[in-house]
Parts: sequence; C-alpha cells; structure tokens
Amino acid sequence: MFTAAFVVGMAPTIVSYTINAGSPFASTYGNNPDVRPLDFSFAVVWDYLADPLQAGLLALGIASSVYLLSWGKGVCRVALGGVDTYRIHKMMAARVTTAR
Repeated sequence: MFTAAFVVGMAPTIVSYTINAGSPFASTYGNNPDVRPLDFSFAVVWDYLADPLQAGLLALGIASSVYLLSWGKGVCRVALGGVDTYRIHKMMAARVTTAR
C-alpha cells in the first residue's frame, strides 16, 4: 500500500523530470553552476543552537518527546510506541461495557 501511494505521489515529479530534463531520473539542477552539492557541517548546527528561537524550539521538542515517552499515558504513550497492552485492553473493555 505504501509503495503504491509513494509511486502515485512521485508521478508528477517523474513526469516533470522527463519533460524538462529528458529522463525521469535526471534533474535540471545537475549542470547548473549556481547549484552547490549538499554539504552538512556542524557549523550549521552551532548556528541553529546560537539562535535563541531555534534552540528553544529544539529544547521544547526534546523535552516533550522525553515526557511523552517516559510519563505519557494512554493515547500519547501508544502513539509513540510504548504499548501497554493490558491498559489498552482494560480501556477498551470499559468503553464497551459503558456503551451498552
């Protein structure tokens, strides 16, 4: 199912590459002197950490992930992979009995 959705989602890109670059796997960015190859350096990471807004958002993301993984209950815990099957079955049983 995922593969079909991926192919359908990539179809417009593949068609446009075929039309513009002559091949579905070629890009128009390849021979352009203005385009630089991807470059990752830790200097960029330090720039993000030096910016108070970016550092705060990063800290908030890390803190909320730790909270949800450690102390989250119910749906939050299940969504992040800490599946407590006994609690889920107990919750579902309670919903079924109260719905009747």
